[in-house]
Amino acid sequence: MQTILKSKGYIRGALKKFIYLLSGNVVPQAIVAVSFLWLAKAIGKFQFAQIMLLESMYQGLLIVVLFGMDKALERLSFESETDEYANKLLSSASLLSMVFGALILAGYALVDFLMDVSGNLQLQPTLVYLVIVAAITGALFQLNVSYNYVLADARTFAVLRSLRALIFSVILITAVALSASSVVAGKILADVFSFIVPILFFRFCVKSKKNRSRNVDIAAIKKALPYSAPFVITLISSFVVNYVDRFFIVKYVDAQSLAEYALAQRISIVVILVAGGATLLVPPLFYKKIETEAERVYVGIQEVMQMCFWLCIMFICLTPLTIGILYGSKYEVSSTYVPFLLVGAYLSIAVSNSTVLCLLHEKKSSLTMITLIISAVLSLSLNYCLAPVIGAYGAIIAYLASISGLYFIQYFMVRKRYSRLPIFHKQFIFLLLLSSGVSYLLSIYGNLNMWLSVVFVFLSLMSVGILFVSIRKSTLINT
Repeated sequence: MQTILKSKGYIRGALKKFIYLLSGNVVPQAIVAVSFLWLAKAIGKFQFAQIMLLESMYQGLLIVVLFGMDKALERLSFESETDEYANKLLSSASLLSMVFGALILAGYALVDFLMDVSGNLQLQPTLVYLVIVAAITGALFQLNVSYNYVLADARTFAVLRSLRALIFSVILITAVALSASSVVAGKILADVFSFIVPILFFRFCVKSKKNRSRNVDIAAIKKALPYSAPFVITLISSFVVNYVDRFFIVKYVDAQSLAEYALAQRISIVVILVAGGATLLVPPLFYKKIETEAERVYVGIQEVMQMCFWLCIMFICLTPLTIGILYGSKYEVSSTYVPFLLVGAYLSIAVSNSTVLCLLHEKKSSLTMITLIISAVLSLSLNYCLAPVIGAYGAIIAYLASISGLYFIQYFMVRKRYSRLPIFHKQFIFLLLLSSGVSYLLSIYGNLNMWLSVVFVFLSLMSVGILFVSIRKSTLINT
């Protein structure tokens, strides 16, 4: 009896940790996503374009400043049996990130002085310096989050991420309310303070209670770098695929087109966010059952992707109407971009829930890196060739080509070992044809055409119904 009670307590504790981790991952992202969608409505297109460009710079700088040390902290801490080692890694990685950040700050100041990089990007130098500071504080924040993750401190993990999202949103809204002209600087300051406050909260209100030392261990850094350095190349390649198109648009078209394209990107990311709850179920099932119950794993992946398929159809049909209601004619062009970007979002989910898992299970992370590099080179080449000619649609073609190339290359790499792994080419083709049709109709009739809106609402309701039935019947969720 006592054993049963202990078992129930363990299950209850594990479930509580999972809920904290899920809420700490999804809820903060949802808050930030809503803040950006609101921001596009509240400010002008030029300012929104500047913010999106600086956001892209921040994401790229964060990769370099963090240098994969969060992943090294996770991997090495899981291999160690003592919490003290995780603490040494946290202190050492934090110092390394600050050093990298300081070098980037000094290097950019020198390069900008010699080549006027800020002027060419139509950005104030002060704003770029603030973005670098935001990347440094963001790296420190991510390291603290990873630290709590490896120690299974799910509650602190959720608190840190939620606190960051709330502070960011409050400062951003306040900046818009006080002065629309300074909202770009306000966004960056919102980043900086939303990272600093949770870090201070963790250091003085949480970590100090655990009475842990903060010694920097050079040996820990030397051991972590071989794990982190190769991971940086993979992340940079991913950054090129997902963010570099913005720089091509602002260079070869204009800021307004960048704002319209960036809003469409933010909306497509919402699909990945909504699908996150279901996709969290796939990796544990995959790693635990692929050797013993492969068929169950493949069915599980198929069912999760079926849900994502109908979710994308719902967004493709409903988003144009939503954009029209929320933004009017201000972002009407964005509604023609969203359907294509949602196809890319679907493939991105397929990659993370099938081919990448196979490669990592085979301990072939180098192949993941190589395929991402190929995808990044393809993205750069197509953006360079197409963006000057057809603007944002060139960036869309480059994105779809690079993400589909990544998926199908990886699939053919793993199909011999995982012969029954589902390939979603039919769904991809259907979504692409549907997106082309929706985009074409919107370009002719506009967002708020009455009969077109009725058709979109009908298709959306149909997809919602099928999605609900799919969730209810899913054996992956039921088991």
